[in-house]
Amino acid sequence: MSHNTSKAILLINLGSPQAPSISAIRRYLKQFLSDKRVMTMPAPLRWLIVNLVIAPFRPSAIKSSYQSIWSEQGFPLIVHAKKLATGISSLLDKTCLVEIGMRYGLPDLNNTLEKIRQTGVQQLLIFPLFPQYSSATTGSIIEECMNIIRGWNTIPEVTFVSSFYQHPLFIEAWRQRSQSLIQQHPDHVLFSFHGLPESHILDGDVTQEHCLKSDSCCLSENAIHGCYRAQCFKTAGMIAETFSLDHSKYSISFQSRLGKAKWLEPYTTRHVKHLAEKGVKNLLVFCPSFVADCLETTHEIQSEIKEEFLNCGGESLTLVPSLNSSQPWIKAVASMIKEKLNIAD
Repeated sequence: MSHNTSKAILLINLGSPQAPSISAIRRYLKQFLSDKRVMTMPAPLRWLIVNLVIAPFRPSAIKSSYQSIWSEQGFPLIVHAKKLATGISSLLDKTCLVEIGMRYGLPDLNNTLEKIRQTGVQQLLIFPLFPQYSSATTGSIIEECMNIIRGWNTIPEVTFVSSFYQHPLFIEAWRQRSQSLIQQHPDHVLFSFHGLPESHILDGDVTQEHCLKSDSCCLSENAIHGCYRAQCFKTAGMIAETFSLDHSKYSISFQSRLGKAKWLEPYTTRHVKHLAEKGVKNLLVFCPSFVADCLETTHEIQSEIKEEFLNCGGESLTLVPSLNSSQPWIKAVASMIKEKLNIAD
């Protein structure tokens, strides 16, 4: 490790279990779901649900799903994060250190930030790899990093990337990723984003007068700054615009619902059935809230959702591969880093 680092970049994603085993999955879920920003109910109730309901039973139910995406290198989320960091390093000055950390699991933020601290870093950029801001993802990462950094004797200049849902190079990376698939002229394009409980959206509306008051609230110029749903709509609209897709040719839905609370609608599971029943035969699916393929894309969309669509009369469901560690994405992140840290090309 260089000890003349003046700038450090920490790329952070959600994380994965260390292995596709029940014990590793249980450890991961307990850490993830114990986060007060993820499950926002009072702490005693959260502890009871996580430790007495989810942790004892959920790991065995999803073990096979994790096994289906596991490779010799590990989970795709971690594999691509490492490749992304290596690619970005090659595009930055040698005094820039690029590290990866995971909010849950390994490499953990404490150890990674300590490695960075020991370089005597002067500028630190925290880069959560979540395009659209939500309290449960980017908010949680920023809070955790601040909790760690505030204990340092010498605190460097710290900058955060809170979102990049409409950055032109992020949109361009998706365009390049999907161009050949769009050219096959699917009947319909679906943008499936990770869901959130509606309460998370309402909590972010400090006015309590705007969010979820109408179906089109996120399309208005008055959409609340930092609203996850509004940012999802913007991302989908910008990608659709690059291909001149008519509004009737694409739609937006939300996946990965957990529990019985009301989440953002329409739910992807129900929406694909609706599309099939309307006569859509060939469906192309983007998942633009994920920058790396993971359980929610490779298994949930490409296996479970696909099966539901075919059972309802659809003929093909094609998943646009995530940005992963593709060259356009590596260049996009490197460019965003240079913008944030005022690094000349």
